[in-house]
Amino acid sequence: MTEPHLARRLTLPLVVLYGIGVTVGAGIYVLVGAVAGTTGSAAPWAFIVSAVVVAFSALSFAEWSVRRPESAGEAAYVTAGLGAPRAGLAIGLAVACVGVVSAATVSLGTGGYIEALTGLPALPAAIGVAIAMALVAMIGIALSAGLAAVITVIEVGALLIVAFAALVADPGAAARAGATLALPALPVWPMIASGALLAFFAFIGFEDIVNLAEEVIDPAKVLPKAIIWTLVLSTVVYVFVVAVAVGAVGSEALGESAAPIALLAEAGGFLPVQVIAAVGVLAGINGILIQIVMASRVLYGMARRGQLPGILAGIHPARKTPVIATLLATAIVLIGILLFPLERLAALTSAITLVIFAAVNLALIVEKSRHGTPDTLAFSVPSWVPVCGLITAALLLLAGLAA
Repeated sequence: MTEPHLARRLTLPLVVLYGIGVTVGAGIYVLVGAVAGTTGSAAPWAFIVSAVVVAFSALSFAEWSVRRPESAGEAAYVTAGLGAPRAGLAIGLAVACVGVVSAATVSLGTGGYIEALTGLPALPAAIGVAIAMALVAMIGIALSAGLAAVITVIEVGALLIVAFAALVADPGAAARAGATLALPALPVWPMIASGALLAFFAFIGFEDIVNLAEEVIDPAKVLPKAIIWTLVLSTVVYVFVVAVAVGAVGSEALGESAAPIALLAEAGGFLPVQVIAAVGVLAGINGILIQIVMASRVLYGMARRGQLPGILAGIHPARKTPVIATLLATAIVLIGILLFPLERLAALTSAITLVIFAAVNLALIVEKSRHGTPDTLAFSVPSWVPVCGLITAALLLLAGLAA
């Protein structure tokens, strides 16, 4: 009898939209203000610098996705590259931990939005949304990725509509937005560097794509393209929205606001603030779904390779989804919602993610030095790319710990 396996149903557009959904997410609704408050009118450059820094690690992930296209990718990369199964296990568990903590944190935030919009209590709403997204994840990857794609289009579309409306409402906003993209003077760059440290966390999420490897059609071709397109398109959205926000609202007002995108919506006057709040709920739902899918695939992939109990590698014969792994991931999310101080845990996830980036880059450095780059590899990067990825991840980690 053939062993059940995950179904390969994901195409490049679905994977790219999945990646943008987890990368852009709800973070831009807060980070625009935080970065603008730090860098002033040069805020778009903080996102540009962050994109360049992230690109090194993204390209390393892209090559690994071709070398080892499998679930629980980060764990597989570190195990193979460093020849250290325990390190691979630790990295895999760290990736799963980031996923469930993020899902729990976003669930609580989404519950708060739902309470503000409907009057339903936040905690039951958070639990209900998490359970609903777990059910979607268990039904099938095509439904999960399709729903994520639809929500991503709505979410990004709303951001772009808000930005364009602000430009139309204020004829001078376009000129001011354009001025923010001019090359800054040398004294401004230290502020840009500080803002880039904040903006870096707006790009975290592209790495989740590699854990879909066993459900992607032709992963060797699709995954590198999906990672690169996710980074490029997310950067374009960030830079455009931030430039318009600074031009239309001003960096000082953005920096002082807890809801900077709402300020931009008010400036444009096209979409009511309630609609923006509703889009925020959708962004949260999308983030919960994507993180549950990711965490379950990490648990499944590690179990299939013998790093976790074999029961987690079970596949539903009809749905072709890792049901037990999904149930475990969801149970941990619900426990997190109910019991743990998620604000503290969420703050740690950024540092953990940088450790994961550093480990993946280091593993690729060692892999290339030992085995070189096969000519048959569909995608590869020069050896200096993972070196830069390792250095930048380590510097960002140290800067974050020192802050």
